[in-house]
Amino acid sequence: MPIKLTDIFKNPTTIYRCPAHTTPTGSPTATPSDNFTINLYLSMIQTGVILQTAERQDKLESDISMFPINYLADTVVRLANTKEARAVKSEALRLHVTNPNSLPYSKAPEVIGQVRADRVPGKLMDIDKWFDAIMASSSEKAYLEWTTYKEYLDKGHVMFSIDDRSTRLLLAEIDSSSGRVKCPPVDAEYLGSILEQEEMFNKSKRS
Repeated sequence: MPIKLTDIFKNPTTIYRCPAHTTPTGSPTATPSDNFTINLYLSMIQTGVILQTAERQDKLESDISMFPINYLADTVVRLANTKEARAVKSEALRLHVTNPNSLPYSKAPEVIGQVRADRVPGKLMDIDKWFDAIMASSSEKAYLEWTTYKEYLDKGHVMFSIDDRSTRLLLAEIDSSSGRVKCPPVDAEYLGSILEQEEMFNKSKRS
């Protein structure tokens, strides 16, 4: 028997949205290689090339936003136990869980330089130059993904942080809880962690 949306909302219903997630920082395992968003961030470090998105009237800017999977799991469990999430409403509660300290693309060059072995800051490039630079160092397997992403960019897509203001009010209530998993900022340490995991993973495949 098919389930109607009206039946679903007779019970507490919460829809969670979040950015890309990684393995915990310092973990000896690598984030799955089929995560396009994480691969995009890794490409910025490896090539030193960062996409410069067009300025928008609403001032939204692309940013590097991610967090460890253990932070996401801990957050969802704790949010699910709040009175707001347990309340029965006429529509689903939508919670946007984001990294409160994401890294805007415009500020990424300096941080990328801190991660790279040569310590050379990254360079912001417009779409066409960025795409050419990325494709020059990409595998044939990645060609379709990069081409598809460029098509989105050509249509004005911006990978910006979603509005999480209402969710942050709930997070403020649970962040002081005992055993709470903290969210690391997207900085040189975090980016260096996913790069190190990626390099360890690739080395294990070759051995």
